[in-house]
Amino acid sequence: MSMDKNALAALPLEELLRFAKNAAKRDAAPQASYGPEDELVTQPLLSFAQERLWFMDRLSPLNPFYNIPFNLEITGRLDREALAKAWETVITRHGCLRSRFPADGDGSPSVDTLPSERLALRTRDMAAMDPEDQLRLLDEAARREATTGFDLDSGPLLRGTLIRRGEELHSLLATFHHIVFDGWSVGIFYKDLFTAYDGIRRGRAPHSARATPTYEQYAQWQRRRMTPDYVDTELAWWTRQLGDTPDLRLWTDAPRPEVQSFTGGAVEFTIPQGTAQRMELVARRHKATPFMAWLAVFNLMLSRFSGQTDFNVGCSLAGRDHPATEGIIGFFLNNLVVRSECTRNTPFCECLAQLQDTVLRSMEHADLPFQLVVGALDRGRGLDRNPLYQAGFTYQNTPPLDIAPDGLSLRSVMAPVATTHIDVELFIWPEQDGLRCHLVHATDIINELRARKMARMIAEMAEVFSLRPHTPIHDVPAPDTPSILHGTGLRHEFLPPWQRLERLRKAKGSAAALLLPGQNGGRDASRDISVDGLMFLAEGMAARLTEMDVAPGGTVGILLHPGPLLIAAMLAAWRQGCAWLPLNPDHPASMNQWIVGDSDCCCIISDTALWEAHRPPTDAKTPVCLADQPHGSVPIPASAPLPQSPACLLYTSGSTGRPKGIVLSHEAVNTRLCWMWQALPWKTGDVACQKTSPCFVDFLWETFGSVLAGVPLVLPGPKPTRDMDRLLAVMRGHRVTHMVLVPSLLSAMHEVGPGLGSTAPTLRVILSSGEPLPPKLVRKTHAALPGVRVFNLYGSTEVMDATWHEASEHDAPSVPIGRPIDGTTAVILDEAMRPVPRGETGVLHVCGPCVGHGYLGAAKERGAMFRPPQIPGLETPEGRWFRMGDQVSLGEDGLLRYHGRQDRQIKIRGVRMEPEAIAAVLARHPSVKEAVAAARPGPDGADRLVAYILPHAKGAPPDSAQLAQTLRPWVGARLPSAMVPDLFVPVAAWPRTPSGKINVRELPMAPVMPAATAPATPVEADILDVWRAALETDAIGVRDNFFEVGGTSLLVVSVHEHLQRRLDKRFPLTVLFQNPTVESLAAWLGTGVKGQSPRPSATRRARQREHAQKRRSARHIA
Repeated sequence: MSMDKNALAALPLEELLRFAKNAAKRDAAPQASYGPEDELVTQPLLSFAQERLWFMDRLSPLNPFYNIPFNLEITGRLDREALAKAWETVITRHGCLRSRFPADGDGSPSVDTLPSERLALRTRDMAAMDPEDQLRLLDEAARREATTGFDLDSGPLLRGTLIRRGEELHSLLATFHHIVFDGWSVGIFYKDLFTAYDGIRRGRAPHSARATPTYEQYAQWQRRRMTPDYVDTELAWWTRQLGDTPDLRLWTDAPRPEVQSFTGGAVEFTIPQGTAQRMELVARRHKATPFMAWLAVFNLMLSRFSGQTDFNVGCSLAGRDHPATEGIIGFFLNNLVVRSECTRNTPFCECLAQLQDTVLRSMEHADLPFQLVVGALDRGRGLDRNPLYQAGFTYQNTPPLDIAPDGLSLRSVMAPVATTHIDVELFIWPEQDGLRCHLVHATDIINELRARKMARMIAEMAEVFSLRPHTPIHDVPAPDTPSILHGTGLRHEFLPPWQRLERLRKAKGSAAALLLPGQNGGRDASRDISVDGLMFLAEGMAARLTEMDVAPGGTVGILLHPGPLLIAAMLAAWRQGCAWLPLNPDHPASMNQWIVGDSDCCCIISDTALWEAHRPPTDAKTPVCLADQPHGSVPIPASAPLPQSPACLLYTSGSTGRPKGIVLSHEAVNTRLCWMWQALPWKTGDVACQKTSPCFVDFLWETFGSVLAGVPLVLPGPKPTRDMDRLLAVMRGHRVTHMVLVPSLLSAMHEVGPGLGSTAPTLRVILSSGEPLPPKLVRKTHAALPGVRVFNLYGSTEVMDATWHEASEHDAPSVPIGRPIDGTTAVILDEAMRPVPRGETGVLHVCGPCVGHGYLGAAKERGAMFRPPQIPGLETPEGRWFRMGDQVSLGEDGLLRYHGRQDRQIKIRGVRMEPEAIAAVLARHPSVKEAVAAARPGPDGADRLVAYILPHAKGAPPDSAQLAQTLRPWVGARLPSAMVPDLFVPVAAWPRTPSGKINVRELPMAPVMPAATAPATPVEADILDVWRAALETDAIGVRDNFFEVGGTSLLVVSVHEHLQRRLDKRFPLTVLFQNPTVESLAAWLGTGVKGQSPRPSATRRARQREHAQKRRSARHIA
């Protein structure tokens, strides 16, 4: 069989599917001459699709998310008695409608048939009501039908109610469970119903003979086709196609619940006929079908609202590829998972061609039931999301409801949408005046406003691409305001630091205490340093710099521990008209020497002890000024640097392993200080605390934000964050009111002593920066310190602080990074440097005086990050720019939200993942204080996923096995199995960088997990016996995961039934998913609390997976 692509494009989707299957010519495929009608059914079986729905019902009995409700408005003189008889006739003819599905003695699904009388048409009379009450009650009845579930055990699985609204007006409400009905069945049902109705009205006996083939014949025929060789071949293809596809992670409006509620809403919209016709023409010209064209548009919308270019979308296929199935009612639907891979700078026509190829290749393998693909890919059985795909697409090319009963007219009324099992799904129905579209969304995580924006984006893309199919995806104009934010245009007075300090001395007097050394907790006034004292120290050093011929414009390196001398040295450099460069005494001498050479330092200020430890090679020419030695007393007059003059040079880690130097100007420092002095003015009695290394940008505000404003600054001494008790004692003793803290350090402070409310009771302002600020940490801080203000600052060394937001208890699902500071512009751009619309994600670019002057020395080649973007159609604001590299979106509330960095992804066993996402799930466990996920090489050299855990518990930390027992089920229930850590490593305290961030590089390597063990209790032995019988193997232990050793979603139902009988204990099926090991399940059964079990070794798991796959293949034809 052959056909060119032009002819292919003319085929509807189902015909295209048949062509693809026939063209494949697979040896294992069933013979075309043998069909469902040839089956002899001795024992009714469920189809694979029915098994999947039966299992979903077992997880959540009576849930309505698989209801199919319809509302048919009937106008004319209706014979209600004839319609009731016709209803019974159709129920008799299509036996599938009378099915129920109880569990048999082994807990497996079975099929039984109810008498037709159990499914009789009900009637209700509303004719006496006024029209307004009729419509209200009719809407209530329709919603009630849509949201009332069915009992699959007892049936019936359809409900019908005929409502009389007048002599010539009726409404027929019919609701079916999907397990016996699908979209194609609608046309068959109503055609048979009104054919029988017309016959009864004319006196003919209704044709109630059973439709052939029966659905039971189809189910048996389907299973006979699934030979082991055929299944293995098809599974191998799907594993290659989908094995490494990341989950679609749309930006949501609320945190994803741990268990889906299946509550849904719908946005209705219409694609005009002209656009629909043009899009169909585009599809034909590019050898595709309308289904493919609209799927491409939907995929591109998802990409815009997720920032992803690779994800899966589930498509519904009628599943009636054999002609004999086209006239019978039942559940034939199968899910085709289509992988979408397309970048935003690709023209639409190329994206469509790529998708066409993907769809055609996928359709060649579409016979394989969806549940077998899910089981083979092992993407996890979490209860918070659908496996394999989180977005769905359905192009309804089902037979139209073209029925004209004698004397009646029919109109289909859309039933309300109240449920969904995925995040978002698009339904399209071709109609005479265009396309009717429903965008169904999970209301738990996507609100109506965001769903409407998605719908507008689909309509806008369709209009553009139908007219100009060669348009790059990113050229589609946003149907919303672009993501551009401006801070206030306020220009702050520029005043160099030394001149500001002189002004302070005149205003506050020379004796006012400014620096408060506090290494020992309480304040010792005799050690305080006044404004005069600080200026005296700085002037002495400046005089020495003058003697060393250090001229304005140079760079002065400073190698000193935190304290008064460090601050004085920085002021001395500024007074001299120089920039200062902090050198970390804790860094290796070789690194500091490299930085000195790269920065072309003109001299170094240090002290005797440090200089002896860090002395450069004998041939080094850089002079040194020892701060602890006597200095000259007559410096030159203070220099007056220009705004663009360098103020400091900070080296930060680089991706190459060599640090890169960043030049910050006096204008940037002045803008940052003046902005916060105005936005958050100091009050009488305020006290700040300096605990950040001078090598980090937070040091500038933490130190000079207080010193240059005359606010006392407590100096706790070197490395204050390494002794939390001492740091808090210093803060308490000096009544510190303001702190700059990274979130992980703030979290650690909460755990010291009786809590932050007691250990730091005077805190009233906390500036959080450097890491994402968790909402639960904000709530915890507000609870501990009522009235405290917590600000989330966002920036980097290159831009200091760019945005800010005052956090509140209402921030969800994340704490925004807020709005730009004064004089700053924030723009979110896509790959083509175009502003994305609100709600979409892109890369944040910042412009303004806060931006540094670029990289220095060896890092100059990375200066592209500082180049102004050329934004098409928009005048680029003047000023210095920096590309932040972070994924950010702008919400309807006008606030920026941070979504992470794409370049932090890791890949474990071929699966890409975000370690922050895994750590966030771990951190939600009540026993976990903080968590870090990272890739670490195993003994074989391959990366393993390791979770490092800082537990809440006091005393000795749990070992790796205990952590795995506690946390593995927790993660497994919330993330795909590929994202469940291989190892869990406890840490007593985090290794930290000098700025207080967690130093991931210094985390320890992980131990090897122990192998499985024998049962330790009678309950464990009973459970293991049931598992071994169900899995048909003795090669499993109490710590093996049921689903990793051959267990399936259906098999777990049987195990559930057997366990309840053997243990004489009733418990929900979901418990087996939350406790998938014998050990953890036994713990739950004994306590009612989720149990835990460590994981077997990687080698053992690999052998188990191989053995499990063989057992699964053997069951496919059962």
